[in-house]
Amino acid sequence: MTLGGGPTERAVRRYRLLLRLYPRSYRDAASEELCQVFREEYEAEASERGWLRAWGLWIRVTLDAVRTAPGEWRRELRDRRATTATTGMGWGRGSNVFEDLLSDARYAVRGLARTPSFTLVSVAILGLGIGATTSIFAVLDAVYFDDLPHVTEPERLVRLYRTTANTQSGALAYPDYEHYRDNAEVFEGLMAYDPAGIALTIGRNDGRIEGRGTFVSDNYFDVLGTRPALGRWFLPEEDRNGGSNRVAVISHRVWIDMFDGDPSVLGASVRLNGNAFNVVGVAPEGFRGPSPLETPPDVWFPFHAQPLLAPEEGDWPLERVEGNRWVWLWSVGRLKEGAGLEAAQGNVDAMAAYLEETFAFWNTGWGARVYENVKFHPPSGSSLATMTRLLLAVVVAVLLVASANIAILLLARGSARSRDVAVRVAMGAGRGRVVRGALTESLILGLLGAGAGVGVAFLSADLVAGVLPTSFSVSFAPDLTVLAFAVGLALITALTFGLIPALQTASVDVNRTMKGDERGAAKSRVRGGLVVAQVAVSVSLAISASLMARSLATASSVPLGYDVDDRMLLSVNLNNHGYTDAEGQVFVRQVLERLEAVPGVRAATTMVMIPFRGSWGTSVPGPGERTEENQIDMGLNAVSPGFFRVMGIQILAGRPIDDRDTESATPALVVSESTARLLWPGQDPLGQQILEDDGTLRWEVVGVAQDTRFNDLGAAPNAYAYIAHAQRYQPGVTFVVQGSAGVGLLREAVLSVDPGMAIARVQTARDAVNRELARFRTSALLVGVFGSLALVLAMVGLYGVLSYAVLRARRDIGIRVALGASTQRVGQGVLTRALRLTLLGLVVGALLTLGGTKLLASFLYGIGPRDPLTWAGAAAVVLLVAGAASMLPAVRAAKVDPMLALRAE
Repeated sequence: MTLGGGPTERAVRRYRLLLRLYPRSYRDAASEELCQVFREEYEAEASERGWLRAWGLWIRVTLDAVRTAPGEWRRELRDRRATTATTGMGWGRGSNVFEDLLSDARYAVRGLARTPSFTLVSVAILGLGIGATTSIFAVLDAVYFDDLPHVTEPERLVRLYRTTANTQSGALAYPDYEHYRDNAEVFEGLMAYDPAGIALTIGRNDGRIEGRGTFVSDNYFDVLGTRPALGRWFLPEEDRNGGSNRVAVISHRVWIDMFDGDPSVLGASVRLNGNAFNVVGVAPEGFRGPSPLETPPDVWFPFHAQPLLAPEEGDWPLERVEGNRWVWLWSVGRLKEGAGLEAAQGNVDAMAAYLEETFAFWNTGWGARVYENVKFHPPSGSSLATMTRLLLAVVVAVLLVASANIAILLLARGSARSRDVAVRVAMGAGRGRVVRGALTESLILGLLGAGAGVGVAFLSADLVAGVLPTSFSVSFAPDLTVLAFAVGLALITALTFGLIPALQTASVDVNRTMKGDERGAAKSRVRGGLVVAQVAVSVSLAISASLMARSLATASSVPLGYDVDDRMLLSVNLNNHGYTDAEGQVFVRQVLERLEAVPGVRAATTMVMIPFRGSWGTSVPGPGERTEENQIDMGLNAVSPGFFRVMGIQILAGRPIDDRDTESATPALVVSESTARLLWPGQDPLGQQILEDDGTLRWEVVGVAQDTRFNDLGAAPNAYAYIAHAQRYQPGVTFVVQGSAGVGLLREAVLSVDPGMAIARVQTARDAVNRELARFRTSALLVGVFGSLALVLAMVGLYGVLSYAVLRARRDIGIRVALGASTQRVGQGVLTRALRLTLLGLVVGALLTLGGTKLLASFLYGIGPRDPLTWAGAAAVVLLVAGAASMLPAVRAAKVDPMLALRAE
């Protein structure tokens, strides 16, 4: 019964596994004896009482092992402590890995506790480096990686973009979307939506709130896999031309605020910009669609409700008509099970080729691209994508500087403990054991730094997101993913910065150290190399920060040509309220009268184009022969009388747009002075006419205004002109109010003319300009803060290296002074070494910065990335700070008393 693989041998093999509960030393001494005893007992039980009773023996020995194994472990640990106390640490052959790890950890904790200043400084430096990186990761995780609320299987969702020769992320036209939706073979569904949305007044009974709505396809929610909190989503027949389009899905917020969470909301009627819609569903709480960068709408409605909510366009955005290239939709698809990105792209390419061939007047040069990561895929050239790369580069640089600082501290700590290490090695501790012990100390420092870093991230993630040049609809509070990232980063960083010091510590020469000769040229070179690396990174960040600071100062001082202080802007879109052109003109006049009657308002006018928010323009013939090639792009703005006075724009010649410019009068045009020089060089622009292709009058120049910047702060003043709003009515209009009246009174003045009017945007003119400056301000602020942090850390490293070098060289300094060297020369030696390290770091840092000029260029205005004055200024700052960091160690070296130094040695 004991041969082969019978029940007895199987039971013995299980018993061997049970013995692993005991320490290895116990198993090595008694394993075979115990197994033989168990085999005999098991066979006896099995032969006398049957195999069923033999299992009782198995249960008894298991209980015995559980009871006795802890005692053997305690005995083993007592023996290990005795060994550790003798040799320091002794991860020898036959030892238990878990026990040795505990021993390493205890030894490292005791060592760190004995040097609290070193521990606190190291944790603070690591906390800053890891915290900066973790806070950026928290933002990126929320924007790029975190799961979207109420979206099912997001890994199967992809984005579909229109492509042209110049872009890889364009919006789709509705007819093209229909073709992709109906003919896609790799998608379970393909939906589309309008990310811009429209401003809404949402009314019910006597109540009303302001919000935003968006047009979506009928399968919008189904493709995302979202379940309604109440009711249902849209039906296909509700999103068809001529279908029942007066249906809406409301957000959870609207359901609570307007309907008090009443379940009977289904079928209720709400007024959207005065149009009655029936509520068919309520979105779940927290649902925000497929992107954290898009403000969650308050109401969703089908595409074919467009004629109701934007009556002037009617079906125009939904039709394929020659000359109509209206692109306005983002599209998201759900891949079929097993379908990959490559197959999806192939299918889309075939459909795009068909569209280009079949509808050449519409689709020539257009294609389509499928992207993974549906949540947010920023265009490669967008400011947010570029800012993301910049931030990653900056925080990684700070982390490298912090890591180098810790490595320098550990090298100094290892040198100071070289005699202790030599004693342990002489007593039998292996060098590998010494390395492992040093790495354990580094890992503990890393974990402590991770804890401090997570605390920094909690405090700073929202601050970092707040200064980015965009708005988010997500929380950036660090979660378990961010915590895991911080811990992982800390462990990697700890192993990285701890490996070289650990190897240097273990390479101690026992004989030389025991004799008192602790010279460490190799360690000194390593510390010097780390300082050079720190200075190089800091120089690169200092140059970048200086460039961006000068760029911000230049951009902020650019003359706009108009006043922005004490001006309030209120934007409405009459197109979304069914106004005809004539009714819109009346509305504008009435609102202007009400606004000017508000206490505190000095004047009011209108314009169509808000500064730095989109552009509107046309092509006009240039000077000389009238040809198709000789055309100049000219920006336009439709304004009301009083515009130039309210905005503080000086009229240089002629007159402004005024009450004479009625619908029946000659079309008037006020051009900028740059436009006048461009179109009519050496001529008087007043009275000049711009004609249509058929020779009819398009505009006649009545005035010349000073140059302004409405479209692009970074561009030189280009061709720009103003026309009368009364002669070229536009439904999207912005009221400009000069004065000190409150926003509430201004809103009341607009709503007194039409209580159902949705005010799309309220802001100051200063805010509009600041939004354009945001990318310059953000880059300057973040790079400046992190660059300053890196510079401080680098100088701490330089100070530490020099101070330790002076401390370790006291004997040599004492001998030199005793032999007649002056204290001034001793101090100069320390400063010379600091200068040598700093200059080498400057050279390396300059080369690093040259490699990143392409990334820097997109954040600069009015200054080149290789501006010599800025580079020289940044280098001077680094040299001054390095000199300050070197001064105290130099003074200490100069004050070394030769007698005391030699006596101490």
